Amino acid sequence: MIQASMFECDPDVLESGIEVYWLEGMQLYDENGRNGHANLATIELQHHINGNWMWATSVYGRKGGRGYGISPKWGNFALDHAIAKRNAIKEMVECTMTVLTNDEQDHVRRWAQSI
Repeated sequence: MIQASMFECDPDVLESGIEVYWLEGMQLYDENGRNGHANLATIELQHHINGNWMWATSVYGRKGGRGYGISPKWGNFALDHAIAKRNAIKEMVECTMTVLTNDEQDHVRRWAQSI
């Protein structure tokens, strides 16, 4: 059983230096009543040793999900933080929305404009 609960959350910086912007999405309950959550949308940014910034995006909604973790193997590099963030937001809005319902897409778009 999945119960939707959407709340915007502050960005975090992980110990590894990855800056994470995330939008809490789905409150999950298994058959034993245990709960957890899956983020509706996640953007990760990290400064690479080559001086560029990397980004990664993921979404998980009622219809499924897709995304990837941050890694140089994806080739997502930008010259600075602002460009990496803008590229991640653009990717999130244009490329990963096919797995979200219309209301989830609207929520992600509003969230993306706020970060």
